[in-house]
This record gives sequence, structure tokens and C-alpha cells, in this order.
Amino acid sequence: MNVRKLCEAYRSWCNGRNALVLATVTATEGSTYSKPGARMLIDANGDYEGLLSGGCLESDLIEHARRVIESGNSEIVFYDMRGTDDEFWGLGVGCDGAITILLQRLQSDDDFEPLATMVRYIERDEAIVSGAVVATTDDSTLLGASTLCGTDFQNNYGIGDSFAQQVSTHATKFLSANSTPAETANHEFEGASITVLYSRVDPPPRILVLGAGPDALPVVQFVAQLGWSVTLVDHRPAYLDRIAVDSVSNKLLQSPATLHSDVEMNAFAAAVVMSHNLAADRQYLSQLAASEIPFIGLLGPKARKTRLLDELGDAGASLQQRIHGPVGFDIGANTPESIALSMVAQIHASIRSRSGEPLDDSTRQ
Repeated sequence: MNVRKLCEAYRSWCNGRNALVLATVTATEGSTYSKPGARMLIDANGDYEGLLSGGCLESDLIEHARRVIESGNSEIVFYDMRGTDDEFWGLGVGCDGAITILLQRLQSDDDFEPLATMVRYIERDEAIVSGAVVATTDDSTLLGASTLCGTDFQNNYGIGDSFAQQVSTHATKFLSANSTPAETANHEFEGASITVLYSRVDPPPRILVLGAGPDALPVVQFVAQLGWSVTLVDHRPAYLDRIAVDSVSNKLLQSPATLHSDVEMNAFAAAVVMSHNLAADRQYLSQLAASEIPFIGLLGPKARKTRLLDELGDAGASLQQRIHGPVGFDIGANTPESIALSMVAQIHASIRSRSGEPLDDSTRQ
């Protein structure tokens, strides 16, 4: 889910004051395009942002969303594509999986909550936990009721007093655990029960690109396509001026030796050093050694990396477990664009704690 694009769609569509529908994957079986916690936003005109099935089910979801907007009631939609009935019902997807989706109506009278608060915290670069009732044994009006939990707030939307304390407590623990992206939990009260999907909503990763040469442009463009935040740094004004793309969150004219003075280093999920200048790269790496950035990519051959780390002494030794040089996966890259693709792919794998192995049914999560 590209949360940045979802936020942008919400900001655009909420101005029309028309009802919206938030579609959330609540459960899957077998092979599916998306997993629990993935979201898609649909407006009253049938426009949407996000994909839950790669385009296979979206047109049908839009019809369900129109019904939710008209009725005002949340709805659960189930698609089973594990057998020949898939073709019989006209979907013809053949994905050999099943997916359950919650459709929640968001309206201006309720200030489009809980999405409005979710967007505000994403835009503040703060992770939150979203909880939504996906099943209930007693009160059907609780379907779609929600909670949001952050480090400094806890809001309930229609949960009711009976389950509010249990839901709030579980959401707080789930936020602190920072383990799985989504999980379901059952809560009981006086013979009634609800099932709640808890999912983490993380802000887009922030990437630090050190060096604004011509080959930095495709790196920035790929990162921007993912909806991530990019800070581009160089000490050469002409280099920075050449990269005039709106998707760069921040461009800094900065000496490598004083990088830490204007950049909050530990706010980044990854950094890429690509100035093509030994002295500048050495200074960048010296600054990065004092940071906690978990992934540091270095452009250039392995011998160049070894030389730079040796010259940095203790600082270089402290980088050994975090630095990747030459940065990128081996995909036979031989152009600036394909090299950038390999680099961004490795960064993506690192952020998602993946190895970069070919996908199969057991690894796609």
C-alpha cells in the first residue's frame, strides 16, 4: 500500500464532502495479491486509490462500495478464487486464493474518521495502530467500528463502552510489540464477542541520497514512485539544480563534513552514498558511522569500499555490519536506470526484512 498516495487522494476527495469508502483486507488464504492490513480508498464517483487484487476485483469492489455509501452500513466482502467457480462467477482470476475485505463508510458529518486522524499521523511521520471490528456475534452495528492508537493518543469510533477498554489495551500492546504488520483478536463481554483486525500503519520510509550526480535521478524517481520520502544532499550547487523533481522532499546544499548539523540522521531508514568523489564519500561515511541508520549503500566496486573503510579506521570498522557495497542486487544492471532499480530493490528488501529471493507462495507476505 502506498500510504503517501492514499493520503493525497484523501486530501483531494474530502474537499468534495462526499462520502468515501475505506476498503481493508482483513484475512487471506492461499495466494493473494495483498495481505491483511492493505487498504484502498474509494470515492462516491467510483475513483479509487490503491490496489487490493492487482486490478482483478476492484471493479466489483466499487459496486459494493456504492451500496455501502447508500446504506451507511459497513460490509464484509469475500472472494474465493481457489477453484473453478472463480471462472463460473465471471472473475476468471485464477489466483488460487481467498480474500476477505471490510468496507467502511466515511462521511463528512463524522469528519471522515478514522481516516482523517490516520492521515494526520502518517503526515507527521508517526506510526499508529488501526483496529477495526470485522465480525460480531451480537450487535451488527459494531461492524466497522474502529480504534486508533498512537504513542500519545487513543481514539475509539463506535466501539462502545462494553469493549472499549479491551480494544484500547490490545491496540497499545500491539503498537509496542512492533512485530507482525497485522493480527486479529477476539474480545468478549457478557456473552457477546467481537473480532478486531489490528494493523500497523507506518509512515513512508525516509531515504537519504548523498550525491546528486546524473545517476541519482533514477534513484530518486524510483523511490518517489514507492511513495517514500527522499532527502537529496550535495555540496555542488550545479548538481542539485539539475535534479528538479517534485518528488524530492528536501534538497540540501551541504558540505559532507557537516552533514550532521542540518540532517537528523537517525530519522532515515536507509542512506545511499553516491557522490563519485572519494574525499566526499569518505566524509559522508564518517558522518554515517555515528548514526543508527540500519542500511548504508555505497556505489562503486568492492575494492573502493574496502579502501574507504580502511582509511576511516575505527569509524569504518563500525560500519561493517551496515554497509552494502557495491549496493544493489545482481540483476545484470548496465544502465543508470537498471542500476537504480537494483539499488532500490535491495533497500526495499532491507526495510521489509526480506532476503531478495525469488517469490513463491511461502515467501509472499
